[in-house]
Amino acid sequence: MSKSRETNCTVFFCKKSGRARCDVSSDRFYKTLAMNMNNNHKSVYAAAAEVIGMTLTLLTAKETSTSDVERRRQYIDDIIKQLMDKKPDRFVTCLHCIQLHFPAISDRFSYNFLPIVV
Repeated sequence: MSKSRETNCTVFFCKKSGRARCDVSSDRFYKTLAMNMNNNHKSVYAAAAEVIGMTLTLLTAKETSTSDVERRRQYIDDIIKQLMDKKPDRFVTCLHCIQLHFPAISDRFSYNFLPIVV
């Protein structure tokens, strides 16, 4: 394996498979991904929200530890609630992008969505 250093992340490239592996904790990964929903550029926060929807679907299907899934969901919910209070247009965009892959999230925030639309 060859090793390279990039932005506080040690990346290993396996010579056999050619795949990269990064030594970042999963909590740090999901928190950083969720924080990208606070980015100023729509292309960044919309893409981050869509990836969050995909990861929530994957976590729900594969995780055996529901406490890990709930902890990550709670962190994402907190970010979305902050967006709802401060930036309603970004909240709507992020909620839409997440629910494309994880429809269950729209059930949790649908009651908050109606006052923004009306």
